[in-house]
Amino acid sequence: MAAWRKVCCAVDFSTCSEEALARAAELARRLEAQLVLLHVQVDDDADALWPHPEVHQSELDRREAMAADWGRQASVIRGQVVDKAVVRARHVPEAIASFAAREGCELIVVGTHGRQGMRRLLLGSVAEKIVRIAPCSVLIVRPAKDAPERR
Repeated sequence: MAAWRKVCCAVDFSTCSEEALARAAELARRLEAQLVLLHVQVDDDADALWPHPEVHQSELDRREAMAADWGRQASVIRGQVVDKAVVRARHVPEAIASFAAREGCELIVVGTHGRQGMRRLLLGSVAEKIVRIAPCSVLIVRPAKDAPERR
């Protein structure tokens, strides 16, 4: 295993993101690596909603409020010292890759909804795009099979 010293975990406050954060926190703890939590807020003038079009405005508002206080992440991190960043960008995958490069992150951890078939074709995969453009290793965390999909 690589000796990663700085791990970036992209969070959107979905169930998938929470699972990715749990994995990232445990990995950073074991490696004694710095953990950076990153939330990307899409610019108001963006021409598409993120992470997918069926997200309602109330859900986007909820996620923005969570980004403001990071409250739910405290129990997962369990006293670990972490850095937190919120960036505004038009394109989420590019923002995550750019942040990782700029901050010297050696691993990006991101959750995926694990969609297949037509839903994946129509909605795309933010995680897949990150893998293609990231300047470092990427760990994609799939949701547990019994976890309800929360948008």
